[in-house]
Amino acid sequence: MFYKTYENQQFQNINIYIQKILYSLTILFALLMPLHPDLGRKVLTFSFVLLLFIVDYKKLFSFIKDNKFILYISLFVLWGILSILWSDNQKEAELLVRGMLKYWYVPTLVLLVTINKSNIKYILIAFLAGMIINEVISYTIYFYNIQILFEYPLTGYSKNPVPFHASHMEYSVFVSFSIFLFFYFSITAKTLYLKVLLSVFTISSLILLFLLFGRTGQVAFVITFMILALIYYKNNFKILFSLLSLILITLFTAYSFSKSFNLRVTQMTNDMNKLIEKQKYNSSIGVRLSAYAKIPELIESTNLIYGVGLGDSASITDQINEELYGKLLKHQKGKLHQSFLTIFHSLGIIGLGLFLASLYHLSKSRVNSTQIKFIKYSFIPILLISFATNEIFGQREIMMLFALFSTIIIVSASNKTSIEMGKA
Repeated sequence: MFYKTYENQQFQNINIYIQKILYSLTILFALLMPLHPDLGRKVLTFSFVLLLFIVDYKKLFSFIKDNKFILYISLFVLWGILSILWSDNQKEAELLVRGMLKYWYVPTLVLLVTINKSNIKYILIAFLAGMIINEVISYTIYFYNIQILFEYPLTGYSKNPVPFHASHMEYSVFVSFSIFLFFYFSITAKTLYLKVLLSVFTISSLILLFLLFGRTGQVAFVITFMILALIYYKNNFKILFSLLSLILITLFTAYSFSKSFNLRVTQMTNDMNKLIEKQKYNSSIGVRLSAYAKIPELIESTNLIYGVGLGDSASITDQINEELYGKLLKHQKGKLHQSFLTIFHSLGIIGLGLFLASLYHLSKSRVNSTQIKFIKYSFIPILLISFATNEIFGQREIMMLFALFSTIIIVSASNKTSIEMGKA
């Protein structure tokens, strides 16, 4: 896919050899990325260096121009880079741009070149293998104190068993999405042994999700489950009712037996009461809702067309917080915990429009594969909920997850085969 062609036999052999290495590295990336984003980034950095020698830039640029999803994210990233020019805090803007390039845009381009329809199944298997390793570590953390076994410090602890992700929020999103992948593989497995094994991983992942403090993943799971039920069984009321009843039973069971889930639900109830009765936003729920309460001030403080620049949104939001809430939200350091509002404030209508256009074209991608359709229907709602509860460009794991599965969807939706793409 997008590789140079050579008349010289020796160069052809080298090209094919590098392609095989790149395919192997892509599978390795899918295995390591769920464990830690920096491991995945290092693999893709090596892939990027190899691609410099064999990629056909003319074909790649042609594909970017013709594929609206890739085109819009390219324009969005370019707009973000240009925003450095009108950002007062250029160092912060450059930091955010580097993160965007390292963990989202460059990985998307590298994966676009190295993924083809024939190796997607191996990439999915590798991703789930990485999640199984995560799950084993999580349950070990939950039942035993294994901190001393790891040179790299674990993020979680027994009551919140997160291995190496930045926080339970990012990890819960990964676990939530993996439940749907395990479930799909379990019902499509060809042998009874695989069906049973994958069913066990589906259930154990579901239990793990409600042992975590990550409410984002839990909410994403519930909403995505209901969306999938409506998509696949909207004409069968009995099955639809049974599935919706099942999700209620799952939530009730989790509330009854999981101390962490019970605690988080109780905290959420208390936070809402405190917000309604005392108008106090200094809580996890309150901080997120305060982003919507600040919309008039955010609009007033930004240029509606091109925004304040990537580097200035946090400092300006921090000033707004102090004016509205005193020092209650000082510890938030200007974070809105909402990707779409942050993008609008930073990059204006142009930036938000480009970002939304890319998501629209991703959702409209026509895929014939039943497997990839299921992945698209489950991945996009989880992704949007993640965007609505935190800022994407501060989350390395979410950016790389976005890069991997958006590319899988785009490649699957392409009418061209990898052989056709590789022709001169």
